[in-house]
Amino acid sequence: MLGARIEELRDARKLTRLELAEMLNVDARQIAAYELNGMWPGPEMAAALTKAFQIELRDLYDLTPTRIVPSLSIEERLASRVKRKKLSRRAMPDKIR
Repeated sequence: MLGARIEELRDARKLTRLELAEMLNVDARQIAAYELNGMWPGPEMAAALTKAFQIELRDLYDLTPTRIVPSLSIEERLASRVKRKKLSRRAMPDKIR
């Protein structure tokens, strides 16, 4: 969650909520709302946070993939669709078929 990420970045820089709030020219309650209440910062605040933490925006949202999921081949996707279609046709009442 983004709030935990903001807290993690703030703690890593040994900043209090008040210190971070002063850097961003906001109230410390706003920082607490991001960290504890699940409030998401708007685009301007997200940019200010990345500047304060000296990170890229993608690092704030931690969008780096944690695992790589292999994609299905076209044959596997088609086989899956055919299988689903067969199963769904069996579940239909005779009147609809």
